[in-house]
Amino acid sequence: GDHRDLHLSLRRQRQMCIRDRASAAWAIDQICEDLDTVGLRNDRIIMKSDQEPSTVDAAREVARNRTSDFGTAMDQSAVGDSDSNGKIERAIQDVEQQVRVLRSALEGRINKRVPLSSSVVPWLIRHAGWLITVFLVKIDGKTPHERIRGRHYNGEIVELAETVNDKLPVADLGKADSRWGVGIWLGKSLKKR
Repeated sequence: GDHRDLHLSLRRQRQMCIRDRASAAWAIDQICEDLDTVGLRNDRIIMKSDQEPSTVDAAREVARNRTSDFGTAMDQSAVGDSDSNGKIERAIQDVEQQVRVLRSALEGRINKRVPLSSSVVPWLIRHAGWLITVFLVKIDGKTPHERIRGRHYNGEIVELAETVNDKLPVADLGKADSRWGVGIWLGKSLKKR
């Protein structure tokens, strides 16, 4: 596979949504799944992080859990070297801005404050990243989704935490059971299903 330089900054996302070992394990699994989804399963990547111990540990766990034949290299930026993390810092700003917008919209819709400790916040952060990947047009005139899939996104979405009707898996139902239920929409995945 090609050598690709992949920059991941986990520090701020970790502070926002990883509260315990179970959520840390989920985040590591999610990062590995996302790397597979964007086509980096069998590519050599470089996990770039700052030197914060929790960030380095998370990057090492991702490296250990990847199934790539080509490996995962580790690279830590020098203390105080914000230039080397410029692209990542900009990406973090994009996510933080989108999270603020989504949180504000949700608070306005439910007329209630959403604390960062709320169980919806990790979903809100993930959805912010998904929206950026699917809809943010980059300097080349394409979205990351277009680069990954080769086409515009044409699916439907609703607002985060909106009440929706959802189709239930037939295997879990009897012949006379309703095929529809009511749920809370928490976002989509880039993974093909």
